Amino acid sequence: MILRIGYDIRFDVPAPVTMVTLLNVHPSRAVDLLAPDELHAEPASQMQSFYDSFGNRCTRFVAQPGELRLHNLTQIYDSGLGDAANYNAREVPVQDLPHDALRYLYNSRYCEVDRMMAVATQLFGGLPRVMHACRR
Repeated sequence: MILRIGYDIRFDVPAPVTMVTLLNVHPSRAVDLLAPDELHAEPASQMQSFYDSFGNRCTRFVAQPGELRLHNLTQIYDSGLGDAANYNAREVPVQDLPHDALRYLYNSRYCEVDRMMAVATQLFGGLPRVMHACRR
């Protein structure tokens, strides 16, 4: 199936500020794009793209005071099938996780962890904890 994807985000910028956006399709899906996936800013700004440690395409620029509009509209092909899932996977205690997995558990300043912890506990706290040792 062909999906139309995009966004139209507006900010009122009070002072010059450097922004880093993660608004592009992940590079692993770039081959499925049917149209360019480019961030547009109004007013225009000099932008630099780079890839973060997770492989995400990021864009950095300095937003000037005033109204800022970030937008894009593109199309992507998708099979419509769900992501592969291992229904036999079990919870591994954090203390048993390999060191390189811990970066996926770090807090983000973009997520209100104190509020999300309460929601997560409410939704998942009653599930049985079936654990096994982590393979290294």
